[in-house]
Amino acid sequence: MTTGEYFNRITEQYKGTFDIYRDKEINGEKYLAYGHFYSHSEKYLLVKEVQLWEAKSYEHIIFMDVSEMTINVLNKTDELLKEYMEPFLVRKGEKYPEKNHMYTFLTVVIFTSKRISDDIKRKIEKYKFEKNYLFSIRGYSSGRIAVIDVENMKITTNKAGKVLNKLYERIFEQK
Repeated sequence: MTTGEYFNRITEQYKGTFDIYRDKEINGEKYLAYGHFYSHSEKYLLVKEVQLWEAKSYEHIIFMDVSEMTINVLNKTDELLKEYMEPFLVRKGEKYPEKNHMYTFLTVVIFTSKRISDDIKRKIEKYKFEKNYLFSIRGYSSGRIAVIDVENMKITTNKAGKVLNKLYERIFEQK
């Protein structure tokens, strides 16, 4: 399976719940795609004017294609999460996210055609980005990284990204 075929299969899986924009340019860099998901939940008592609670949940996902997974690519991903995705997509340039923000998952999926070295694999698995807002009153953000070695059918994720493994492995099994 080629990277293009795998990417097309992933975006088909995400299309049902995500808005996907292909060939997205972010901060002068070209990415395969950007997608976002939004969920709004609320509970009210008899009439909508008597609202008990409200929660807003988000996920932003960026797809990248690199020839080889290196420490520079991992550093670039960290910078993308911390300097673009979190301040602009979560907080929208403000000090805190909007009222009733519960959580935002910031996901970066990286496709590579070369085997990932054991050293880089360990660094990916240890990577962590979590940010709480106003002692979690305004929710939290969590950074997830998934590196997909398409040629060898291997997936490496950080701890927060483990939940993505099942979906990405199932795509390898499709014929």
